[in-house]
Amino acid sequence: MFFNDVDLCKKISDKNMKILFYPEAKIIHKKGISINKDRSKMIKTWNSDCLKYFKKYHYSFVKFHVLKILFTIIYPIRILIKS
Repeated sequence: MFFNDVDLCKKISDKNMKILFYPEAKIIHKKGISINKDRSKMIKTWNSDCLKYFKKYHYSFVKFHVLKILFTIIYPIRILIKS
């Protein structure tokens, strides 16, 4: 849901390792289940994680701020319109 898995996949890929999909695998993770009850918190967390991910991998100053505008203003508005 957030960018922890994206970051992990990037690290694996950067080391020329393979990421495999195993459809029979099941994981139950109940720790973050309460975030689904607060949609605005979920959107803010997603935006924040996204920005941290892009900043971490040294995108240029301009690209970072364009993404920041996109994910903090435009994306939440789009989500609210769909609701």
